[in-house]
Amino acid sequence: MCVAVQKMVRPKAAGVAFTLNPGNGDRSVVAIDSAWGFGEGVVSGAVTPDNFLVDKVLGSISRRTVSAKSHAYLLSEDGQVRLTELAPERAAAPSLSDAEIGAIARFARAAERHYGCPQDVEWAVDADLPDGCNIVLLQARPETVWSKKPAVVSTGADPVSSIVSTLINPLHARKP
Repeated sequence: MCVAVQKMVRPKAAGVAFTLNPGNGDRSVVAIDSAWGFGEGVVSGAVTPDNFLVDKVLGSISRRTVSAKSHAYLLSEDGQVRLTELAPERAAAPSLSDAEIGAIARFARAAERHYGCPQDVEWAVDADLPDGCNIVLLQARPETVWSKKPAVVSTGADPVSSIVSTLINPLHARKP
């Protein structure tokens, strides 16, 4: 896969999104990890990111964990990306607004629909673009841990679970 980039993204925040919960394989949510600045802090594990779970059907944020992010990878005055200490009030603040969380979840779901399997997506919120148009999808690739395991199909007596399972994992997409 290739992504053509016309402009260097100057990220206000960046991170990863999985179209399933990487902790337990739950395909009914989008899991988003986010931190201030470039995504290097999240991807390398240098920063404990904020974590959000978004329900795929309702689009609501079902879990919100805001972590103390004491530093971030930011663009310096000389054009270099440097690990920079953050002010305490910014370190404790969420790195994404609810609107940004929703937009990232929609982008991740669109990638999953396009590629036909759970995705691991890298994204950024560009500080130079206007709100509502500033979420940039940087890379999408298949999720490789849980998606290789067979999907669990509910056959229990709970009809709501069965409906949600079918919405998340449509019958036509299941392999015989």
